[in-house]
Amino acid sequence: MDFPFRSQFNSPRCAFLMTFEPQDITGIYDGDTSCLTMQATFKHELVDYTDTHKNYPIILDLHGTLHRVNYPNENSSTLRPIMDMPLSLVKPNAQYYTSLSFVLLKSYIHHIEEHRASQQSQDMLFTIQMWGSIAIVKESGNTQSQSVPSHLQERSVDLIGFENVRLDNSTQQIRIPRSDWVDR
Repeated sequence: MDFPFRSQFNSPRCAFLMTFEPQDITGIYDGDTSCLTMQATFKHELVDYTDTHKNYPIILDLHGTLHRVNYPNENSSTLRPIMDMPLSLVKPNAQYYTSLSFVLLKSYIHHIEEHRASQQSQDMLFTIQMWGSIAIVKESGNTQSQSVPSHLQERSVDLIGFENVRLDNSTQQIRIPRSDWVDR
C-alpha cells in the first residue's frame, strides 16, 4: 500500500510516499512494551522528468498514531522515534527502508481485544495518521565549489526551505483480516 505525504501548502504533488504491506505488521512484546512493527519504504518519485525544478525531500522527523477507524479519540498507539533520521531522498526514485514501531498501551490492547471478541466476523480497521517535517533541497548547480570538500561535491545540494508534511488522510485505512488476528 502506498501512503502519500503532502506538504503544508496542499501541493497536488506528494512530497514522498511511504509503502508497507498491512499483512506484514507484526506484534512484538519485549516484557515491558507491546508494539506493532512494520517494515516501511520511503520513496520520492519524480512525476515529470522534464521538470527543471527537481526538488528532493530530506525527512527530518516523523510522528504518528494508529487507532481504530471511527474512534480517533480513543487511546491510540503512538509511533516510536525513528532512529535512522534524517532520511535522505536526494536522488531521482530514491528509496529508504526502515522499521516503524507503534507502541501499544496495555489498556489499548485490552480495548482492541474486547472489540475483536464482540465483532468476531469482522476485519479490524485501523487509521494511520502521520506528520512531520522535511527539508526541501535541489541539486547544487555548482558542484566544483572550493568551499565543498571534493569527496562531498557530487552530493552537494542547495537548501530551498523547510515544510511540514502530513499523511494524506483520504485513504489511510489499514485492514487486518479477522484470520490474521486469530492466527496471531
